[in-house]
Amino acid sequence: MILDRFRQLGGREQVAIAAACLAALFWMADVLVFGPLWKRTSDLKALAEVERGKLEYARTVLAGAEGTAEAYDEVREMVGRALSPDEATAQMVGEIDEIAASTGVAISRRQPRSPRKFSYCEEHALDVADFTATGGQLAAFLHGIQQSRGLLRVAHMKVSVEKGESGRLKGAMVITKLVAPENPGG
Repeated sequence: MILDRFRQLGGREQVAIAAACLAALFWMADVLVFGPLWKRTSDLKALAEVERGKLEYARTVLAGAEGTAEAYDEVREMVGRALSPDEATAQMVGEIDEIAASTGVAISRRQPRSPRKFSYCEEHALDVADFTATGGQLAAFLHGIQQSRGLLRVAHMKVSVEKGESGRLKGAMVITKLVAPENPGG
């Protein structure tokens, strides 16, 4: 029936109707097939660009990871590990005694303090209540503390000239050391 009516139309009218039908067909294909396909393609391109940026960032981070791991191992060796607070204190006292003996500083009274705990390490402290030395010996001792492998540092120091003996110093100091616990944070 529709085909009979189409055949009854003139040539120009048949061409116009065929063109309109083709236009409607292309419009429907665009709306139902090509439009969603084009949108999905552009969404995937945008997602790929975002993921490419993430991948580039991850590669940058990964490139620095090896150096970071080496630096961590180096610092971990400096900080040192102890199985117990008593062992850490004994290690620290041994290091300080060794430095004092090699520089000529005489330590007559010392007392360890209770360690202060942080989430990543413990700080052990030793009160050196009484020491005597010459200026050069004290300077060498402080240099030895600074250069020690175990992150020793003098947190507080009081020095005065000893009465009656020229060139001799006496004083007190607090020396601290960081120690990484065997089970950090726990």
